Amino acid sequence: MRTRCGPVNIRMCSAVLRGLPFIGVNGAGKSTFLKILSGEIEPDKGVASAGPGERIVVLQQDQFAYDEETAFNEGLMAFPEVILFASHDHQFVSTVANRIVELTPKGSIDRPMSFDDYLASAVVAKEREAHYCGERALAL
Repeated sequence: MRTRCGPVNIRMCSAVLRGLPFIGVNGAGKSTFLKILSGEIEPDKGVASAGPGERIVVLQQDQFAYDEETAFNEGLMAFPEVILFASHDHQFVSTVANRIVELTPKGSIDRPMSFDDYLASAVVAKEREAHYCGERALAL
């Protein structure tokens, strides 16, 4: 099994992005999606590519388990490129992200908002309920 996630259609623009986390239940396909974006593996369908003059920088889940988490987060905040990552760490996602993409069984939920706003949004909660269709949703 490669992924549990439904179709994903995401356009990224570095002018408005800082950090873009991919969240979802274990087995949803977050790591697989990042491997596709980085070119490590090919997608089953579709295309993953950077626009003209853009690079894709992918942070693997185990690359940010540092003792100096605060310094690391601050360093990422100052990084001038878009950072793509998968994480279950609330503080890390809240600090670095300004857009949230949740991979679900019915596809993705993509919102240009902070993680805390994503968690508090009644509209997002209703969409998450529809996307999970009774399956176990990611506990946020």
